[in-house]
Amino acid sequence: MCNKYIKKLIAASLMAGSITFVPNIYFFDYNIVSAIAHAEIQTYTGKGKAMFDFGEDDEQIVKIVKSYAQSRAEQAAREQAGVYLSNYSKTKNLHLIENEISTITNNIVNVIAVEYKKTYYNAYDIKKQSIGEVGIMYEATVKVNIDTDGIANYLKRNDNEKANLIAQNETLQQSIKQNENEFENLRKRAESAKTAAERAKIKSKLNEIDKILLFNQKNEEGNKYGFQNDYKNAILKYNEALQIWSTYLAYYNIGVCYYNLKDYNRAVSNYNKAIELNPYFDMSYNNRGYIYYKHLNHNNLAISDFNKTIELNPNNDLVYNNLAVIYFDEKNYYSALKYCNKAIKINPNNSEYYHNRGNIYYTLKQKKNALADYNKAISLNPNVYYIYFHRGIIYAMMHKLDLAIADLNKAIELNPNDGLVYYIRAMCYDELDDVVRRNADFAKAKELGVDENNAYNKVY
Repeated sequence: MCNKYIKKLIAASLMAGSITFVPNIYFFDYNIVSAIAHAEIQTYTGKGKAMFDFGEDDEQIVKIVKSYAQSRAEQAAREQAGVYLSNYSKTKNLHLIENEISTITNNIVNVIAVEYKKTYYNAYDIKKQSIGEVGIMYEATVKVNIDTDGIANYLKRNDNEKANLIAQNETLQQSIKQNENEFENLRKRAESAKTAAERAKIKSKLNEIDKILLFNQKNEEGNKYGFQNDYKNAILKYNEALQIWSTYLAYYNIGVCYYNLKDYNRAVSNYNKAIELNPYFDMSYNNRGYIYYKHLNHNNLAISDFNKTIELNPNNDLVYNNLAVIYFDEKNYYSALKYCNKAIKINPNNSEYYHNRGNIYYTLKQKKNALADYNKAISLNPNVYYIYFHRGIIYAMMHKLDLAIADLNKAIELNPNDGLVYYIRAMCYDELDDVVRRNADFAKAKELGVDENNAYNKVY
């Protein structure tokens, strides 16, 4: 294992495609969450109430009140499902944080039944004395189910995809909360309205926020399609949302879909529109910057967008990692290290950041630091094959062949379809004079398209 060709091949194997947003060679579709061996389907019931002082003879008001009651019931059911998924993820040691649980839950909850019960509610004076019935109230009861396969669906995604899902969920939940607050403010105004003109204004405003409720529902449907990788139907739902309200959120979501459909120009066009409508939403700049860098070869524009993202949200760990990627590609390794350190400081539980920093340390000939970061990455996520592959390479170059082979074995267990891993393991067996295993691995590597004639090219 000491000839120059092999050393160069191993070094190239370590770096190729490994510090990108979606690793080029090492992206995996193997079952990353083998702990979720059997999906579990759970059913929950939620109740929600909504009321309004306009009487039961106004069909439009009744319809709106029932919609808000159902929305609140669904939220109550989602909260129960979220608690279950949080506990479930802990038992499986999946390292999911709160915003990830919320994102997964909201995208996998399916309503299977809705019932309504109508009652009336009383108003009270300042002395807490009842002044009689003043409006209608509907209580909605919904049944929902969730499938824990949704966790596996989420965990198979790369960091950029996860960040988009989280951003979509968080912006949608903010819109829902704002809409709820406006409904409650109108309800209180209706109770004290004394003139027909006041009531007419309130009803007009109520109709407006009902449209926003429908807008949020269309976005939620689009998010669920996107979570299932059905981007064409997701775009249809987001466009329906735009017919109700032209706002940045739908354009941002459409941009995410077009990116996943590899229509990068349309993605940029929709991010441009999102930025035009809301120049303060950081993820629009982050995503546009990524496309500039990864697909349109505009590094300067990408860096400008990433810096704008940091200006708007200095706690966005993903963008620091993105800057690390660009500077690494430009061979500015110390700048890459600086930004990778920032990403880790903000989010010390992201295994990919340690993996990327390990690659940087290796390039800077700091093998011990590289090894420590690979160890940390594996402790955070023990199901990513290329991290074992890279750690195995470090061990091989340190002539710790038993450890190298153990890691390469694990990499193959997690992903048996990467010929380069077999090729590197064959080199280790060659160093140990294990001719039988060496030949078997060379044969397997060749079967998967890697041999002595093209192995070096495979990593570039």
